[in-house]
Amino acid sequence: MPLDDFLESYIDFKLKVYDAEREGKDTTVMFRSQYAYLNNQLLKRIAVDAQKELQEKQRLYASNQQRMQTTEWIKLAHISVRIPQHANSYQETLAKQWIDSVYTVLQKGADFDQLMKRIMQNSSQKDLQIVAEVLPWIPVDRHLNEWKDQLTTLQRQRFSAPFYSPKGIHILKWIGHQSTAPYEEVADELSFRLEKKGKMNPAVDLNILSSWLQKGIDGLNQSSSLVWQQREIHDALLVSSFSQKDEREQVIDDAVLEQYYKQHKDQYAWKLPRFKGAVIHAKNKKIGKSIKKYLKGVPMENWKRDFDRLYADKEQADAIMEFDLFELGKNDFVDDLVFKCTKAPRLDDYPYAFVMGKKMKKGPTSFMDVKSLVLQDYQKENLISMTKQLRKKYHVEIYSNVLKTVNNDGRI
Repeated sequence: MPLDDFLESYIDFKLKVYDAEREGKDTTVMFRSQYAYLNNQLLKRIAVDAQKELQEKQRLYASNQQRMQTTEWIKLAHISVRIPQHANSYQETLAKQWIDSVYTVLQKGADFDQLMKRIMQNSSQKDLQIVAEVLPWIPVDRHLNEWKDQLTTLQRQRFSAPFYSPKGIHILKWIGHQSTAPYEEVADELSFRLEKKGKMNPAVDLNILSSWLQKGIDGLNQSSSLVWQQREIHDALLVSSFSQKDEREQVIDDAVLEQYYKQHKDQYAWKLPRFKGAVIHAKNKKIGKSIKKYLKGVPMENWKRDFDRLYADKEQADAIMEFDLFELGKNDFVDDLVFKCTKAPRLDDYPYAFVMGKKMKKGPTSFMDVKSLVLQDYQKENLISMTKQLRKKYHVEIYSNVLKTVNNDGRI
């Protein structure tokens, strides 16, 4: 980066720090908690001997071979819906309908891994907390009892039926198991176990730890370097606080966002067409027609809400719905029924599929179609404006004689 550009960025950075300090951002509970955590991570890098830690992990790994053989290590993947502790019947029904629809697709022959990737890419389902992930190798005894119960009958590379646990509803896939996991794949687990030992961890230098606790950073040999590192942590947190200020404290009216969208409409156009609406799977055509009639006259943005209410009190839904702004290639049924570029197999439990909505070729018809992106761009532009205001708010003095001593590589 050219020196002049670096100087401008550095001034902006320091102005944000100064402004945040004047507003007392470094005295808040959130700041203190974050700073304490990062400071402890800095202490860990100093007080924990990396070579000794590696040796201790290897010793721990070797000495625990017997335990690992009796407690197998397993690798699992899962698709889950988290259910809040005090969820109402509507939330539970919604979660059950969603996980059942996923299970139906899997039974039809969908690839678990590919489906999981699609879910992870589109996990922003309203009113649902969806998780789809592959877990690392973990000892079987560290899993929930409900998960362990599934493993007694589940075959490897197969998936379970939906089941409940205190954390929600899950579909589990057993990828593999082994009596001992490769060291590289369980290193994080071993690090976790070492950290739990605290001062009893043989890799911790107790002299450094004691000096830190008694005298703070001044009691350490490398105090000069550490002061700078602590200051970097301190300043970076304050700059982050400044950057998030607009998001946390300003409620942005939709009218403001709409005006911003109109002024920058061209940048929200898309190259490939999209479909805004619903994909509905029903048990038969008659039910499908009744749903169309039920939703007729209802504003599109309320379709999902009204549809969910229709089946909220029923144990088994006659249909399931997915509502979104669909991109070409992101949903097999939309590609089939709207874009006519593929053929999607129907679901066994809901063989009648249809769509409601509209195809959008050139771009969004309303800023609401891309509201999250508009909000992000608006806040980014607003942050630039706020930074410029700092230049007017505070006086900046540059010592040119010092600046001239800075080498091209950034060193003074």
